[in-house]
Amino acid sequence: MSAVAKLKRRELFRAGAAVGALAVLPAGLFGCATDATSVALGTVVDGGLAPRAFDTRGLSWLLAPREGRVEVRDADGTLVQSIDGLAYPAAIAIDASDRAWVVEIGTSTLACIDLERATTTRYGAGILRGARDVAIDVDGQVLVADLFAHQVVRFDDRGGFMASLGTPITGASADESVLNGPRGVALAHDGTVLVAEVGARRVTRLAPDGTWLETVASDFIAPRELRVAPSDGRFAVADTVRGDVTVYDARGALLATHRSARLPEAIAFARDGALWISGREHG
Repeated sequence: MSAVAKLKRRELFRAGAAVGALAVLPAGLFGCATDATSVALGTVVDGGLAPRAFDTRGLSWLLAPREGRVEVRDADGTLVQSIDGLAYPAAIAIDASDRAWVVEIGTSTLACIDLERATTTRYGAGILRGARDVAIDVDGQVLVADLFAHQVVRFDDRGGFMASLGTPITGASADESVLNGPRGVALAHDGTVLVAEVGARRVTRLAPDGTWLETVASDFIAPRELRVAPSDGRFAVADTVRGDVTVYDARGALLATHRSARLPEAIAFARDGALWISGREHG
């Protein structure tokens, strides 16, 4: 067995031993089963694909940004469909109709993929400046973290622009209520909006109308992704520079920290509450 294989096995064992049984899918995808009270931590060791979202049909959606591809797989890991020709797909969210909303960093647009209708429709051209992450609220509206505009942009469920949320930073500012480099966005269970700000090195909470409410967690170096568990409102933050994933309860109390030999690049909560982590080697 190679040194790399040994390292991967040790890493998966540590994550699995801490939280329970290890679930394995084909194509190098790994995760940990969980119950409602445990904090699930798992690791994806496949270098090119990352499970980024799970729909109501039990399908997992995986992104291959460098290849411009999204793959849809069933519960056994079997490929259901591959969507190609995307401009560096880097983030995804699934709405109540199982449509996938994908952020294309290459064009700073939002692609809506409808498997049933076999369509891909793009929105946000000329509106989004630095789209980086996407989330869906309880009304089916689409929220996009715009890194360069320092705001969260809201679209309706048909891709129409609605509003920009948050006050963007201008110059050097010590005002805690402004947004500075929003890199991740997610919907909390209470309907508020959680934003991971790489410029401010924190996670902040906004009211649904964009009013700043509080700093929920801080002391990050580069909070890249933010995801909320559909089961209980826990949220996880991936810090790509510090090299860890931290898990908090719905109020922001720290539950667990996961560090490994791989830098976390993508995280996703499955509908059973398991947290999936994908990363790359250091260096």
